Amino acid sequence: MLMKKAKDKQFWDKVRTDIAYQSVVDKIKEYYETARYEEIPTLKYHSRRSYYDNGNRSEFEGPYFRRRTYLSAVALLVLIYPEKKDYLDELQEIIWAICEEYSWVLPAHCDDTLEAGVKHIDLFSAETAFALAEISYVLEERLDKVISEKIKTEIEQRILNNYEDGSFGWEEYTNNWLAVCGGNIGGALMYLFPEQFQKLLPRILATMQRFLEAYPEDGTCLEGLAYWTYGFGNYVWFADLLKQFTDGQIDLMKKEKVEKISSYAQNNFLCGNATVSYADGRMNGKVNVVMQDYLSHIFPNSVHSLPTEVTEYQAVNVMWMTYFRSLYYFDLIKEPQTLLRQDINLPDAGQVVINRQNYSLAVKAGHNDEPHNHNDVGNFIVATQKGQIFCDLGAGSYTRQYFEPETRYNIFCNGSQGHNVPIIDGNYQKEGKEYFGIISHSENVITVEMASAYEVGVVDKLTRKFIYDNRGFKLIDCFSSDSQNVIERFLTLYTPTIQVNRVIVNGVALKFDAKKVCVNVSQVKHENHDRNIDTVYCIDFEVRHELDNVEFEFEITKE
Repeated sequence: MLMKKAKDKQFWDKVRTDIAYQSVVDKIKEYYETARYEEIPTLKYHSRRSYYDNGNRSEFEGPYFRRRTYLSAVALLVLIYPEKKDYLDELQEIIWAICEEYSWVLPAHCDDTLEAGVKHIDLFSAETAFALAEISYVLEERLDKVISEKIKTEIEQRILNNYEDGSFGWEEYTNNWLAVCGGNIGGALMYLFPEQFQKLLPRILATMQRFLEAYPEDGTCLEGLAYWTYGFGNYVWFADLLKQFTDGQIDLMKKEKVEKISSYAQNNFLCGNATVSYADGRMNGKVNVVMQDYLSHIFPNSVHSLPTEVTEYQAVNVMWMTYFRSLYYFDLIKEPQTLLRQDINLPDAGQVVINRQNYSLAVKAGHNDEPHNHNDVGNFIVATQKGQIFCDLGAGSYTRQYFEPETRYNIFCNGSQGHNVPIIDGNYQKEGKEYFGIISHSENVITVEMASAYEVGVVDKLTRKFIYDNRGFKLIDCFSSDSQNVIERFLTLYTPTIQVNRVIVNGVALKFDAKKVCVNVSQVKHENHDRNIDTVYCIDFEVRHELDNVEFEFEITKE
């Protein structure tokens, strides 16, 4: 039996009455109250159309995801409070509404033809199918028969038939889509169409294996911490379900690379509980506590429980899979541990993290065609107990233009103009795998060879060196002396104060030689991933023409 405990009334009695579960239950109620309306949010045609017309995603996706937040929350409340018939009535109404949607596919993930909306399978159509299938399974005896039949019919038409009849571009991707789509399709079919699932299992397993192959051998998630939680989380929960389905005969977690990927999150935290925010990451990410401790249960020697201040019960979007398992596997939660303050070398990803008592320094090489790529070879992050000071902005606001190759790198946070890297004769870094850097790390020194991140002919030599100790670090850039104009750019969200030979940024002193560089501060308005507007301060140092190197010192002060 799949997820056996979910069918046990005593388990849900414990969830309702045991004070240990109270914080999770309260959060579910909070999401329920937020998503619940007098009427279920309407998915309007013009809202869907707005994506194709002007690139706006939020107008359609707002009500789309509120429906699914509502679905997840009210379904859990039905399980926790079986005596409250109103919850069951609301659940069946939202199930019916979702089943009646023209398409479960986001407009951002298909073209604007009628056929694409009903034939494609994307991240969220697969997630919707899985949620409905698992809800139908755990509440089988309580749902009206027509609701259960409606769920099965819609999943058969939208997922099973389309998956059997066609192939999808995401099956060749090298990112989170593989695990999310493959895992949720597989999970939905396990519950409702087990015979067809067994026939399709080799294809699904190939998709999950490709997902693992997309990770570097050192287990780094190049897309960022949130996508580790999302993509790898879907891999983990599919693997858990498949192990149950096959009575332990197939265990996708028993792989050395899976263990390395599992330990990724704990290596992501910097001073001040900031997180490495390369690509479409977050500056202050958190990890799903149940997933982390589930992994530590499987890999006790390499995965550690994390402090409560860097964990939460829902770390990405409010979807059924994660919250259901936050209750189901709640008993695996361990006593929080202190973050290990150690240096991290990730050679396959081209990343190094240095952790000292008062600061962290994260440095990146890699290449400019990574998943959710930003042009950021040679970029670095400085964090103190106050969080990221010299920052990587991470993910911006998702629009159509954000993902179109023609416009992506004009967006500030995606191009190298929005990172802590040089601008050479007005040239930014180029996108593509052929634009890369090589990182090396010896005692107290990190070196990045990064001339190859720029178009051929822009700069013949560009070596960035970090020499660090417990008080801070020196940054030395050596470049071709024939470069006419070199701008060294450093970014922060804090207002900088310019003084003689130094710039103070929230307790970090950036020291320079005023005889060699001229400093200028400008501002850029940046729309972040939560669609809030940040003011980004660009601290630009113009290097004197005749120089072929420049040095800066970053000192962690007590100011």
